[in-house]
Amino acid sequence: MLISIFSTQAQFIHSIELNNGIAVSKLDNNNSNNQFSYEQLYFSGISSAINLNYLNHNYWNLCSQLAYQEIGQKTAQNTSDYPTSNLVKSYSVFYFNLLSFSTLFELKYTNKYIVPSLKFGPRIDYTYINYSKSNQLNTFNYGFALGIGLNYQFKGHFSLHADYTFNWFAKDLFSDSYDIAGASHAINYPAISIKRNMSIMIGFGYKF
Repeated sequence: MLISIFSTQAQFIHSIELNNGIAVSKLDNNNSNNQFSYEQLYFSGISSAINLNYLNHNYWNLCSQLAYQEIGQKTAQNTSDYPTSNLVKSYSVFYFNLLSFSTLFELKYTNKYIVPSLKFGPRIDYTYINYSKSNQLNTFNYGFALGIGLNYQFKGHFSLHADYTFNWFAKDLFSDSYDIAGASHAINYPAISIKRNMSIMIGFGYKF
């Protein structure tokens, strides 16, 4: 359906891409009381996106992307096992869902088959948490995306590509104290920000 709609705009729209992979993230909080009792680990979740490339030229084009990611925090803590009193490591996971729209300026080196690229541009994000009980969540955020890509063009219209993107967020996830409770964990922290967020995705494209 998308191909039939966009084919009439082939001079403006260059290609469409479907991507899937993982998002790797780490959160940062200002609660010094938990600094030594918790070990913060990287969290990995789902990352999916649809890209629309247009205004194509030999060495650059624009790319608009609508993406979904699971971003969060994984912590580890040494606890005492009852009744043996042995130290065991327990884990706690907190994550939220991110919808992101970005328009990226893509610089590329065009050759016959393999096309490396560098892309960067602004993003607007919408975040939500299914089990949040807080009114302090900054639902709308904005930021900047910087990434690299590698595209292999098959003979004909189809292509295979891989993207690595680093995302920077302008605002904290939570601007004030909050309380989140899930089925298996509970977290009570002050303001929290997204310290790291990277996505690694591969996918297929269709060139008009």
